[in-house]
Amino acid sequence: MSASAIIAPEAARLLAELLSYPTPDAVDRARLAASALAPEVATPALRCADALRAIGPGEAEELYTATFDLRPAASPYLGLLLCGEGARRNALLAWLAEAYAAAGHAPGSELPDHVAEVLRFLADAGDSDAARELADLALRPCARRLAAALPAENPYRAALDALCRALGAGGPEEVAP
Repeated sequence: MSASAIIAPEAARLLAELLSYPTPDAVDRARLAASALAPEVATPALRCADALRAIGPGEAEELYTATFDLRPAASPYLGLLLCGEGARRNALLAWLAEAYAAAGHAPGSELPDHVAEVLRFLADAGDSDAARELADLALRPCARRLAAALPAENPYRAALDALCRALGAGGPEEVAP
């Protein structure tokens, strides 16, 4: 990763896997990808992957839903965290759609402000102005906020700790529980 990179593409892709709704092969793909990352990012990411593997696919799906869908403070939608519902979030969604299209990024199945979609975009966008703005103004503060909203024993807290570290936003000791 160059000194000016926002987040290493490999880290962004790995963390997008871990912060997406779980699929049967996501944990294995994440474990493989982690071997290419710096230890400060790989270690918490592997903690998450190992915990999800240990509880199995069904419980991982239930945990994801309980963590992100039923807990408003831990919503994976950056626009909701930053703007709430309404015109400001709609403007952010429109801006994201335009930025993704301009970069040739194919949108996924989630809304464009979902943390995993943002990470996939950053993996593809490089050091573009849109990527920098998105990482600095939305992803970095939201990653810290999401990590702080989860108890330390939640496996997704480890993935969010890895994201904070990858973004230079601090580790778990710097994010209040």
